[in-house]
Amino acid sequence: PADITKVMVEVQGAGAGGGHSAASASGGISGGGGAGGYVRKIIDVSSISSSTLTIGAGGGDGADGGATIWNDGTHTLTGTGGIKGENASAAGTRNGGLGGVPTASGGSGTDLKITGQSGISGYAGGSPSGGDSTLGLGGHFRLNTTGVVGGGSTVATGYGGGGCGSYNNGASLAGGSGSGGIVIVWEYK
Repeated sequence: PADITKVMVEVQGAGAGGGHSAASASGGISGGGGAGGYVRKIIDVSSISSSTLTIGAGGGDGADGGATIWNDGTHTLTGTGGIKGENASAAGTRNGGLGGVPTASGGSGTDLKITGQSGISGYAGGSPSGGDSTLGLGGHFRLNTTGVVGGGSTVATGYGGGGCGSYNNGASLAGGSGSGGIVIVWEYK
């Protein structure tokens, strides 16, 4: 827009889905999904006329989160998506997915880069939460004892949070979905 000389760009990657527990995995506890990475930068746009945005989709049951990208031809800011929680195909606990690691290239100035929180690994007697992001919260505790889901939300909220894993005590159970990414642009004269 006219008279805009600088923008502050916030890029949040999408969260991953929590792992699922197969029907054959009685006692299996999957891992929570990792949160997406976050990067923020102030950019001089006096010689930049446009940018291309890619918004990462949140990972579903047992799927990675997508990358969110700002690219203006000079600067590339990437909020990498979180990694899916490990699925439970047998009894025992599984690892949570790693958080996305943000990247920034081009231009001068300081970047703020925050790696997404990793999902919680499965633990005996419960189900792990998804990782929190800078702009969102991971899904919380999901428990299957007799086909009943309880203990809180499994789906991440806000932007970039990881989905909760699942605990199988006799039936197959899906992990929660991660939340999608976002790009926020603040304009300055």
